[in-house]
Amino acid sequence: LQIWGPWERHKMLADDALAALGESEPHLRARLLGQTDRDDEAFAIAEKHGYQDVLAWRIARASWRATEEGRLDEAQALGRQAHEAHGRLGNFEAAAGSLRGMGFGLMVSGDLDAGEALARESYEYAGRFNLRFYQQLALMDVVGVAYARCDWRECERLLAETPGDLDFRADLFRMWIAELRGDTAATRALLVDPQRAGGSPDAAAQIHSGNAGVLYRMGEHGAGRAEIAAMVENCRAESEDEHYLPAAIDAIIALGAEDVIAGFDRDIAPKKRKRGGEYVYSTLQGRALHYTRGALALRLGREGEAARWFESG
Repeated sequence: LQIWGPWERHKMLADDALAALGESEPHLRARLLGQTDRDDEAFAIAEKHGYQDVLAWRIARASWRATEEGRLDEAQALGRQAHEAHGRLGNFEAAAGSLRGMGFGLMVSGDLDAGEALARESYEYAGRFNLRFYQQLALMDVVGVAYARCDWRECERLLAETPGDLDFRADLFRMWIAELRGDTAATRALLVDPQRAGGSPDAAAQIHSGNAGVLYRMGEHGAGRAEIAAMVENCRAESEDEHYLPAAIDAIIALGAEDVIAGFDRDIAPKKRKRGGEYVYSTLQGRALHYTRGALALRLGREGEAARWFESG
């Protein structure tokens, strides 16, 4: 379960392991329950037996919940507690992840400065323990900030320093930068193979979104439509679909992807009205969400809403 992969695959493996365990090995059972989102059961076992590593995950989950509800100061305090608890117990991967999660939460809420600082801290922490994949995750968040600020030179410098090539986002940023530099041949050569997603629907949706926008702007509308369709197919119901859209939004509007537009109206807008904290930035694409929301609102005939998003963006 420490291998990056699709949630469905992880859940199947964990459920099989839980079935084999029965009521034996309560520590392993609690860890497996926690990895399949059965937190109440996991934390009850951990409290009974005093499993501090499992209880540290409870702090981390509370931190992310606070982020989603817009309680950012509380989220940061809890995130730091989770980081320190994981570090004391020698769970350095989770400790690095807690730092990155804190930064991610600030970025999506619009505070790129503070979020970038935490991403860099996560990168340096992971480097002390040779956790190269966690370094890549944090560094790509930093690349996204540089990209959002149109600092292509800094993007390329950071991409050259990436300790490995596991994070597909490096491929996307290289493709987008080549496009912005006007190098059509390089852009075409850098179109990202969906196999780079490693079977993860979320990652595949991001790749198809990036390819769709590039293909549309190169005038390859049929291929762009196919990429949009693949993006929609890979978007999972529980995911924040809006975060896949910025890179493809012009293609979606121009090529008449009615199912995506209708999905935004039906699913995404109500979620945003219910959430305590408003997300305004897609960390995975290095883009603010204002233009995406404004373009979709305009397409749906909501001119006043569109104007508000364009102005705030």
